[in-house]
Amino acid sequence: MARQNFIGFVVSQGKMDKTIKVRVLQKVFNKKVSKDYYKKKDYLVHDEANICREGDLVRIEATRPLSARKFFSVAEIKRNKGQQFLKYQSESKTRVLEEEHQKMADFLQRRKLNDANVKESLYSDLNKITSLKTKEELSEEELKKIADLKAKYDSRITNGCQSDGKS
Repeated sequence: MARQNFIGFVVSQGKMDKTIKVRVLQKVFNKKVSKDYYKKKDYLVHDEANICREGDLVRIEATRPLSARKFFSVAEIKRNKGQQFLKYQSESKTRVLEEEHQKMADFLQRRKLNDANVKESLYSDLNKITSLKTKEELSEEELKKIADLKAKYDSRITNGCQSDGKS
């Protein structure tokens, strides 16, 4: 008598040692509605070398009972899609990490430039103001510097207020 053979997809792998779950689909005809439909059944299958991955198409074959629910073993791997999924998954993780590192480097560079610009302009302007405040009499150049600083920061403040009022 020939052994039972089925072809199915590996649905679950890695949760039990040397065991995979294979889903077998069988086409069944229903006479009442005159329609074909697929009946699915999951089998626990023995995988001695733990080489099958989720997504593989395998042929399973009946054996002696190996445990309470395990009566089949893997005869051959028809299509090795699970290994490709595993490879793509690891490649995608490395690509995502590389992209994150690149974005972080770009962000830090922009931040460094922005901090440098802010520190350069703001601190230099504050130093100018403090040095000018200590003097009692100011020259025309110093008065011009104060007017320029007032114009610079007054325009920022008024522009900020206008944009806040609009939104």
